[in-house]
Amino acid sequence: MFREAFTLIELMVSMAILGLIMAILFSIFEQVNKAWLNSENRVETFTQARAILDLMSRELSQAVATPTISFYGKDLNDIYFVAPVNTDSGGLADLCEVGYEFNPNPNLLTLRRRFTQSRNAAWDFYTRPAAWWRTFDTTKDAILADNGILYLSFQYLGVNGNTINYSAPVNTLPYAVVI
Repeated sequence: MFREAFTLIELMVSMAILGLIMAILFSIFEQVNKAWLNSENRVETFTQARAILDLMSRELSQAVATPTISFYGKDLNDIYFVAPVNTDSGGLADLCEVGYEFNPNPNLLTLRRRFTQSRNAAWDFYTRPAAWWRTFDTTKDAILADNGILYLSFQYLGVNGNTINYSAPVNTLPYAVVI
């Protein structure tokens, strides 16, 4: 009686085929994993960008300009204004100087939020309205995005939709700010 069995060559060929199938499956799994991680990173980046834009929009929508309080769109990458900002855990708001500065240097690409509370001695836009944006307390600076934003600019529009130049402090607000 002879028993039927696999020959050594048949076993070697089947092991080679199994190894090839496993290598292909691991390669596919690795590529799917990379795509998943890239997608998660993009979602996180877009979520952070949306939160930053919401913060900027919320603060800009409450900006104040009077004969003694100026609005300043220094250039396409920087904006400075006064707005009521929640400054404590009790939910109370106070007028604060707020500035957003985007550094377009390819090595930095940072978006910084500058901020001075009214209780700070440097808060003097009533006494020196032409220079209040220079009084920021840099200990309150916050980098909102670091190498996560490739481009950011501000455009100021009038009621007619025409572009307005706010490169010097003015005592009126634009009709709209496009970020």
